[in-house]
Amino acid sequence: MIVRSLGFDPGSESSGWAFLRAHGQREPALYVGGGTIASKRYDIAKLIVGLRPDLVAIEWIEGMAFAGKTPGVVPALLASAAVAGGIEWCAIGTGHNVIRMPARLWRHQVIGRPSASDAMIKETLPHLLTGLPKRTNVHVRDACGVALAAARQVQAKGAA
Repeated sequence: MIVRSLGFDPGSESSGWAFLRAHGQREPALYVGGGTIASKRYDIAKLIVGLRPDLVAIEWIEGMAFAGKTPGVVPALLASAAVAGGIEWCAIGTGHNVIRMPARLWRHQVIGRPSASDAMIKETLPHLLTGLPKRTNVHVRDACGVALAAARQVQAKGAA
């Protein structure tokens, strides 16, 4: 079962995105494209409509409990959460299925550790995705991770 999955890592100013074609749960997925996009609903809706994914996966914001430990994090988390809601609104509004996935969940499913570091993700993703450029930023890699985890989740349900 091939699943075309569009993943987003929402950010207050720009969001990472990645578009994958997952061929099976055990096979490497194909990285079709990715990058960063302005966190504006019009731009996001245009991207979703243009790519026509089977599903839209969004890294859902968690961590408000930890926000008090780092000054200045709360406004950024709130802004990112608002963008995540806007992405979901755009996806649903254009008739797409949406999967929300906290970072700890997709990191556990894809990397094998809920607290996987950015370095671990950077090292592991090239083994799971064919066509992934050698130079990607953390937001694109996170978007790849959430897209891959969501695609595998859908494939597992389809196989059951």
